[in-house]
Amino acid sequence: MMSGTPATRPFSLMTQPVRMNAFHSFAFVAALILGAAGASAAWAHGLRPPALEDWLRANRLEAAEVGFEVRDAGSGEVLFARNAERAINPASLIKLLPVTAALRTLGRDFVWRTAFHVSAPVADGRLRGDLVMRGDGDPKFVIEDLTELVARMRALGLQTIDGDLVIDDGLFSLPPPGPVFDGQPHEPYNVYPSAGLLNFKSTKFVFTPHKSGVDVALDPPLAGVAIRNRMRTTGGPCRHGANGARLAQRGTDAAPVIVVSGNYARRCGRRWAYFSVLDHRQFAEAFFRAAWEAGGGRWHGRARIETGAVAALPAELRERPWIVWESPRDLASVVTDINKFSNNVMARLLMLRLGAAVQGVGVDEAGARAAVLSRLALDGFDVSSVVLENGSGLSRSARVAPALLGRVLVAGAGSDMPSDPAPMAASAAPLAPGLLAASLPVVGEDGTMRWRLRDRPVAGNAWIKTGSLDGVRGIAGYVRARSGRLYTLVFIVNDPRARAALGVQDRLLEWLYDAG
Repeated sequence: MMSGTPATRPFSLMTQPVRMNAFHSFAFVAALILGAAGASAAWAHGLRPPALEDWLRANRLEAAEVGFEVRDAGSGEVLFARNAERAINPASLIKLLPVTAALRTLGRDFVWRTAFHVSAPVADGRLRGDLVMRGDGDPKFVIEDLTELVARMRALGLQTIDGDLVIDDGLFSLPPPGPVFDGQPHEPYNVYPSAGLLNFKSTKFVFTPHKSGVDVALDPPLAGVAIRNRMRTTGGPCRHGANGARLAQRGTDAAPVIVVSGNYARRCGRRWAYFSVLDHRQFAEAFFRAAWEAGGGRWHGRARIETGAVAALPAELRERPWIVWESPRDLASVVTDINKFSNNVMARLLMLRLGAAVQGVGVDEAGARAAVLSRLALDGFDVSSVVLENGSGLSRSARVAPALLGRVLVAGAGSDMPSDPAPMAASAAPLAPGLLAASLPVVGEDGTMRWRLRDRPVAGNAWIKTGSLDGVRGIAGYVRARSGRLYTLVFIVNDPRARAALGVQDRLLEWLYDAG
């Protein structure tokens, strides 16, 4: 988040005077939302209660399926709430829990280190053996990283690899991937985690229409993968662009073929979309081969995934990696990517990496969940009703109470824990002031809130995590009101018509900005 104008300046807990407004029906309406104690607290802040019931009714949403809470971010005092202690499905809002636990346990400066071992000494520019990659669960090992790594390997004199690229993914113990969440196997949000994940197991499909059809290219390229282009160009308006393409995988394990079909309007021009393709082994082979050959090297082997491959090396090769790739991104940077773009596989990998840091090599998802909940409980949060599942929110069974999210947000508004939960344990890594807030999408500016309320005064003054599934819509984050006061807001709808809640979310953000 950039410094400068008040709209983009990182948060501070401002101490401007409270505006006191006399509302004739304030106490009665506020009591309906929170009760007498909450109404008194809101009155002390000069907050007019939102017309929440009316807004829900206008969108045919059931108030009983809504969890809502507003707190003063400095004191943690609850000002408004409805069903806030009831655990409901939060969709991607649940990412706030593993993110917070990881920041407290690992610290914002934590970085991932992927070690590469050799099964035989490199001599005369040749590795007459395997290159063994020990995955560290790096959630963002992308093409730019691999290109730089290849350049470093070449600078060390390696020209030819005779053996295989062996990926040791044993840091996590995960079952084989099952059916994808919603029957969309090529959507990047459905990528299954792996300790040796490369480039999100996804690539960009670039579509360029011309007079006789439409060209399809991959960026980054995948060596040895054939594209069977069955796209057809059409006239008329551009409705779906690249997102209208359909993918299917054919061929063999050694020679995969991706069939791309669908209609593409010429008026769309050159566009692209990201798709997840191949399985983990196939993708690693195609991705690494393309980068290695582009860097001037030769590779005669294949890729394979082998848990425990590093441990099986001779001691002198096992104990000292040939080269180590240290991610250029620290945990704070990764958390920002997770929150601003609601990246599911990054969130899952972060939870697993936290689990490995706490429980050791071979941690499974149950152990990773336990690490998150133990960290939060140690910091004084009541997690008894939390159901994390995979930690990303891509789940029908995940549950969390809006009040817990509110307490986490209050804790993340500054470097110290508020009085609401117990004082932070001495072993916890403190958050930098505003770090959690700075990682959230800025309303009207970036991330998943980039296009919302862009021309409204609240734009640039609210930091909001979004969550959405079929039947679930939620927002959680911070609003810096017109008065300068900082508030936390959590609003979750579980309803078959939850999509209609987007308008209610926007009205709540504007209400809190204006009324606070």
